[in-house]
Parts: sequence; structure tokens; C-alpha cells
Amino acid sequence: MTTDQRHSVSVAGVVVDGQGRALLIQRRDNGRWEPPGGVLELGEAIVEGLRREVREETGLEVEPERLTGVYKNMIRGVVTLVFRCHATGGTITETDVVTYSWVSGDVNPMHTDAEYSAKSALGQRIAHGTLGLSVCTGLSAQLGHLIGTAIAALGVDEWRFLAPIFLGDTVRLRTTVVSARRTSKPDRGVLKRRMELINQRGEIVQTGVMTTMVLTRAGREALNTVQNETNLAEEQK
Repeated sequence: MTTDQRHSVSVAGVVVDGQGRALLIQRRDNGRWEPPGGVLELGEAIVEGLRREVREETGLEVEPERLTGVYKNMIRGVVTLVFRCHATGGTITETDVVTYSWVSGDVNPMHTDAEYSAKSALGQRIAHGTLGLSVCTGLSAQLGHLIGTAIAALGVDEWRFLAPIFLGDTVRLRTTVVSARRTSKPDRGVLKRRMELINQRGEIVQTGVMTTMVLTRAGREALNTVQNETNLAEEQK
């Protein structure tokens, strides 16, 4: 008599941001906080299945960096592949739009009323333009841009809303450095970046220039020195 030795294969994505923090979700079945993931579908490629599972559970688009672990559940016959990932984009959900409506106070029916928006020229609800702008800053942070070096936002210029963002659209960010210069203070500089928010069809839906005051290399080194001295003093107490 032979025993069926087949195993299910599951994937999990440890999505890490620029500060080294990992994204976890709380499972409804056991209440545990775990990395997003699940069982691969029959015939599904591993990386595509990983992206699908993370997208379905978090709304994020991710890019795997490396395999960090392989685990086997002997009782359930499940082999789990765990990948370290970083976010490259995200899907705009109804929850995002509704939450932003209440936070911002902008409850225009084009964002909140499906029946109203269905009769409009666009035929469906759209995300707030400023939600898209906020997503740009969020994706920039997820990609690790300016983490530990940004001091303050100085301005947003030439921002254009080129196309609507619909509920369910998946967007990603493309950034280009326009200019960088030191200020009169040697530890600070001013960085200008062209930000482009791109949907799943490759269309640029929003674009503009963000100006940020940042630490220079000398400023960052000085800050690290102060932090190290503070940590040492705390350890010696």
C-alpha cells in the first residue's frame, strides 16, 4: 500500500519598509499576527502567487527580494516559502476612499455615492485627487526614499491630475531627481523630485514636483554621532 506524499505549497511575504519595519496582518481564524500569504493555486508560479496573495490581503503590489526561509508543517502537509519583499505599488480600495472622505471632510458624491457617480461622465466613483498625492508620499516612504534624511516638506509644484483614479486601480510610483543643492547650513540640502503616479495600464494619472529639505551626508553623520552618544549614555545609567 502506498501513501499519498503530496504537499500543499504556501507562500508568505515579509513586506519591509525603509525603516526595517515588517507588515503583519491579523488572521481571522486564529487571531495571530502573521505576514500576508496563502496557498498557491494549481499550476501557479511561485512569485506570481506571492504577489497575488499579498495583493488580496493588503492591497499592496510587492517585489520579492530573496527567499528567507522554508518551513514544513508535518501534520497538515504544507510547505511554506517565506520571502522578504518591498512594496512597489498599491491597489486603491473602497475602504481607502471612504476613510479618506471622512478624514478630509471631502464627501463629494463622486467619491462616496455609487448611484450618483454612475450617472456622471466617468460612469463610476473615483478616488480623491489629493488621496493620489498622499499615496505618492506613502509609496515613496515604502520604497525607503529619504528615510532618516528628510527634515521637512517645502512645497509641491506643478501638480497635475491627468487621469482619474478608479476604485480597484493599482498604482505605482516613479521618481526622478530634478535637482539637489546645499543650503547655507552645511548639514542641510534641498531636494526636488519629479513624482509620477502610474496605473496598471501604464498611464500617468498624476505628476508633479515635490521639494524636501534633507540632511546632507555630513548632517546624517553628525546625527548618527549624537544618537550613538545618547545610546551609550543610556546604557551607562
